[in-house]
Amino acid sequence: MKKKATLVIAAAIIIATASSSLASVRFSDENNVPWEGAKTYIAEVADLGLMIGEDNGDGTNLFRARDKVTYFETIQLAYNILLKEKKAVKSKAVTEKWATVLMGYDVPLWAYESTAYALENKLVSISELSGYVDKNNNSVYATREGVAVIFGKALSKVYDTGSGSSVTFNDDNLISDDAKKYVNLLSKLNILVGDNNANFNPSAYINRAEMAVVVFKTYSVINGGADSVATSTFEGTVTETEIDGDNKSLKVKDSNGNIKTFKGGSSTATTYNGSSADFMDITTGDKVNITYDDSEIIRVSMLNSNSAQNSAGEVKGTINNISSSNIVVDLSSGATDIYNLNSNAVITFNGKLSSVREVLRSIENGNTLNVTVGLKSGMADSVVVKGDKDTVKGTLTDIDKYGISVKCYSSYEKDFDFAYNYEMKFEGESAKYSDLSDYLDKYDEIEITAKLNDSVEVTELDADIPTDGGSVSGSSKKISDEKVSLAFPDGTSKAYQLAGTPYVIYQDDVSSLGKLESLVDRGDTLSLKIYLNSKGKVTKIEAELDDDTAGVISKLTDDYITITTESGKTIKYYMRSDVDIDYTDDSSDDDLSTLEDMYIPDKTEVKLEISGDEVKRIIIYDDSDYNSYSGTLENITSSDFEVDGNDISYGSSAEITIDGESAAAYDFYRRAANGEVFKAVVKTKDDKAIIISAELKSVKGTVSNIQNNKISIIGNNYESTYDLIDEDNSDKKLVIRINGNDRDYTIKDLYSGWYYDGCDYKLEFRFYEGKVYRIYAEY
Repeated sequence: MKKKATLVIAAAIIIATASSSLASVRFSDENNVPWEGAKTYIAEVADLGLMIGEDNGDGTNLFRARDKVTYFETIQLAYNILLKEKKAVKSKAVTEKWATVLMGYDVPLWAYESTAYALENKLVSISELSGYVDKNNNSVYATREGVAVIFGKALSKVYDTGSGSSVTFNDDNLISDDAKKYVNLLSKLNILVGDNNANFNPSAYINRAEMAVVVFKTYSVINGGADSVATSTFEGTVTETEIDGDNKSLKVKDSNGNIKTFKGGSSTATTYNGSSADFMDITTGDKVNITYDDSEIIRVSMLNSNSAQNSAGEVKGTINNISSSNIVVDLSSGATDIYNLNSNAVITFNGKLSSVREVLRSIENGNTLNVTVGLKSGMADSVVVKGDKDTVKGTLTDIDKYGISVKCYSSYEKDFDFAYNYEMKFEGESAKYSDLSDYLDKYDEIEITAKLNDSVEVTELDADIPTDGGSVSGSSKKISDEKVSLAFPDGTSKAYQLAGTPYVIYQDDVSSLGKLESLVDRGDTLSLKIYLNSKGKVTKIEAELDDDTAGVISKLTDDYITITTESGKTIKYYMRSDVDIDYTDDSSDDDLSTLEDMYIPDKTEVKLEISGDEVKRIIIYDDSDYNSYSGTLENITSSDFEVDGNDISYGSSAEITIDGESAAAYDFYRRAANGEVFKAVVKTKDDKAIIISAELKSVKGTVSNIQNNKISIIGNNYESTYDLIDEDNSDKKLVIRINGNDRDYTIKDLYSGWYYDGCDYKLEFRFYEGKVYRIYAEY
């Protein structure tokens, strides 16, 4: 399928320039960290202006500590440090020198300057650039080895990489020869170290929290100071524990009788017998070795345990990466472990035999896969995978009648064709590919989940507006194209920026932001539930209006007005005799008779101002693009009619009602030919009727039947039956006059004269709300 050309200007992280200086940067997701100790490093690099996150628009930023980091972001961060410490100098000439190479290797525009510096100063090579983007021109995530090489080369400009003893890891054989000296350097400097099992995990991806540690410690070395986030160790036996939600404090006593209290949480990196363990399972009597900063635990190794929290030879978590030689597992503690894959390892996926290729494809399709790794002699001997196997999840980037392009959460962009018969939904409602194409142009982002068949074709596609940032409810009187303000019951308020054009549901129907803006502009208060994306910006709005003084006119007389509100209520208000009539497109006042002539039932929008129990002012929201006429319809044909002396033809899509019921132009012609007379309010555009709201006013004929509160007459062409007014539910009374007498006749009198006395009555009816309330009879 044909793809749209896209240019990513903003990286997965917003990286400050070295000249930035921010104090006390606040992050809205500050508690969403892989381990508790990461908060200190994140605060340090933010205050230094080296990693500041994305602006939420409300004075806070979004850090996204668990997100992976790309190679270009790694280069930018290393460059920021060198600039800040004046070890590098900005050079437009250098950037222009490498511009052709940068363009040819699809380097993002925001990374041109830093990547040009890296090429010029041999932090990276041209051949390495080709590995920083995939075949779809998406930036590739950086591995721990890749980060070590880039930061190691940056440090080599100011630090002796050959000094000191060599550091070895159990997985040294997995580290490339060219990278070893840089891995050794960063490990010696305590910048990027191995795990508690003495593994470096070179092929594991690095997240933003880990990168914050690398950035701060590298900055400290180049700055000439020590790592201000100093760590110490303490070994002893746990004598007391206290749990507070997801946090836990340990009181530990060492061999000399010294007692210290430490704090950790469910995400604190913990190991036992070389395998990952759960920090929250530590109990009194356990012997532990704790690495800490102040009283905050960075990691803990359990030397012996009274709680059997670990299954020997088994590791559980989610798959970070997998290849034919090893598997990388993200543990619930926030740590990452890597295991060599036994050549005879059995891999199952949802209970069926599978392969590395099949598992990797699912990961690249954006799925999070749970895994249980069975260990034998330290190697992965069995891999039990559970999760979505034939599903694609990600962000829609293109769609046509043949298929879709999706940027998966793994950052890969992939194409998928539609199966012969496929189903598609948008926000839970059936949709066509053309609909989704329109939505893609309109909305800032669309998330999809697609089911695939055995031929890797899409059979089901569910598309939704992203709402992973949660929802907030409140009332609003202020909405613009850029933000929406919410007021809360406690008296506080907050403004939320919009993520492009939000998806709007108003009164349970799909609507638009413009509709909400028009409502608050006229003074209405809306009840809103707004949905946010991961950046805290508004992607979707559900709105309701429960204002009993705003709506459309359903009935208007000299004494009262009946409106139907936006919430569907029909309410009748009596008016003051001196009621004010104001039009939004006219500064002058008008009178009630003008409104009676021009309003269209169930169409004309009004806002009422109430004084006591009566309406003192009616504000009309009239559309000046239309002309309005009112009066008796005359010379009615199937194609045109006259009203108020004007010849009007029916528009091809004219909206016609008679006494509130939907009708067609032919109904007017047929019923008028039978003798019925209509009064109507007509709105026209370009001399064609767009809206006709008519009421039956009168009809003449000869009586043919009277029964069950109905009366039938034969008109000019055929018989018609009409309902008599129900006096118990109306402010009108049935009045019957026979041969002009003023006497109050009843329907029984009329029936008796017609049925028993044989009076051949000629009748004329007058109507109120579609029912007979006046009968004039002659014989």
